[in-house]
Amino acid sequence: MSARWCSAKTKTHIKAAPYTSSRVSMNARLRVLNGAGTVRYVSDKSCSGLDFCATTDSVGVTHGDSVSIQCNGVRADRVGPENQASVSCGVEMTIYQSSARAPARGGRDRTAGAG
Repeated sequence: MSARWCSAKTKTHIKAAPYTSSRVSMNARLRVLNGAGTVRYVSDKSCSGLDFCATTDSVGVTHGDSVSIQCNGVRADRVGPENQASVSCGVEMTIYQSSARAPARGGRDRTAGAG
């Protein structure tokens, strides 16, 4: 059985530790490249909040495409030793067979190949 298309869903977040009402923000970029390595789709998402914020995005991709997600997060400077935050950045791929319908188009770097 060969896949006709895939869905890529990205999830990113930044979390301050400890929670002290610190401002945090994050930028995330989803890219789809075709088999020749040419960028054919780009989507940027941003968030901000107190101690935590997150982004999600999704896109449909076809056989031979690859997907990448890049993210960066920033925490406001605080006085004292407990000025930490963690950032998570990932992509989840779902494979669909030809009978299913494609969805509408919508760090640590992580790249996943489609189908």
